[in-house]
Amino acid sequence: MKSFKFLLAVSLVLVLFSCNKEEDTEVIIDYVGSADYQVKNNLDTAVVISFTTSAQLGNEEVDSISLDANTTVSIFYDAVIGRAPNPTDSFSEIRIFLATDLENPLLVLFPVENEDWILIDELFNTEGPSLPHRVYEFVLND
Repeated sequence: MKSFKFLLAVSLVLVLFSCNKEEDTEVIIDYVGSADYQVKNNLDTAVVISFTTSAQLGNEEVDSISLDANTTVSIFYDAVIGRAPNPTDSFSEIRIFLATDLENPLLVLFPVENEDWILIDELFNTEGPSLPHRVYEFVLND
């Protein structure tokens, strides 16, 4: 019982002396930039999109995003602390298949290049400092 009381007393002393009596008044604000990635299908046939995220995002496989002929779909959203992401920050590979042939890719983007994407919008928070939200588009043409 004596050892329990001793341990309790030592623990209480350590807790009391380890408390920081100074208040931390510095506030650190990290802004986040974000991006939406869209694929615009100008082909007269449906396609299926699959991609692998970048190494920073864990190289995750995303399969089977269907895109009808002459439509646009958002395929991914990403956010980065300190700046707005670019396509190379989000993807390592993108594969596009005709919906009628899922064995042979119509197009493979590897490596993904920022120049292959069109920045179609860049939005800023109007209520204070912020980083942009970007909307990128990749266009499939005949």
